[in-house]
Amino acid sequence: MKKITSIALSIIATMALLAWAGEGEQADHPQMTPEQMKAEFSKCSMCKILVPYVDKAWFNTWSMEVYNLKDGMVMVEHVGDKSGMADYKTVFASFEKSGKEIEKWSEAEAKKQLCEHCQSMHSLMKAGAKHDWVLTKDGCVGVIISDKPATVKQIHSYADQCRQMFAMQE
Repeated sequence: MKKITSIALSIIATMALLAWAGEGEQADHPQMTPEQMKAEFSKCSMCKILVPYVDKAWFNTWSMEVYNLKDGMVMVEHVGDKSGMADYKTVFASFEKSGKEIEKWSEAEAKKQLCEHCQSMHSLMKAGAKHDWVLTKDGCVGVIISDKPATVKQIHSYADQCRQMFAMQE
């Protein structure tokens, strides 16, 4: 479960910041330069892992789909430029290592050291959400679920936030 928590935190943080950085007409925010992304990523204990990859060609081909499940949500990530899969797997390993420490944090510690999106994921885990992730040939698939109606409601709200950030339609 520790491995899963760290991967989940990392993936969601990554995609949130990528979406925030945004590209094209769908973005909610103006296009950020790589330097601006690095500066934003550096503010979060999880997201700072991405700083060395911002300038890589594959980085901007990373995309995500988010869907509601009756008891949670599913996220599907894709790396469009397959030459980046080795880096993608390295990012996973780094997030796993950091995630093990972050799991131990209180909400107050998370608030001080994580970006808003990573804090939200941390809160889901503290509320008892369960999750699992599996690497695919071009990214990963992850599920976040709960048998507690209040936590499912939080997960669905989080999924809505993700779709908004990624300019997705439900």
